[in-house]
Amino acid sequence: MKIDLLHIYGQRAHHDDAFIVGNRNALIQVKKAIEKALSREEGAEGIIAVSVNDGEGYDLEIIMDNSDWIKGRWSKRAVPYTADYAVEKREDAIYPWSPENKINHTQEEK
Repeated sequence: MKIDLLHIYGQRAHHDDAFIVGNRNALIQVKKAIEKALSREEGAEGIIAVSVNDGEGYDLEIIMDNSDWIKGRWSKRAVPYTADYAVEKREDAIYPWSPENKINHTQEEK
């Protein structure tokens, strides 16, 4: 049985590299999800189902956010770092799984 294998390794800290490692079919699915997110105007997202090499499946959500990076939603987004000294510390930060993330991403922030 062939499965779509995809590993995403986030930045440990500031200026570190991030990595997306996948087999061909999984990377094609990522491309399609990105194209789907880009094809819409408001709060677009593309979702695909992939697996880790231990067989555990998960959904990858590609979310387009065109808000202003200084005054808009980007200024409120949690940083993606995983190292203890670099993790997000703001209590009101918006994570991708936060309910606040599911609203219209392109609307102007008030």
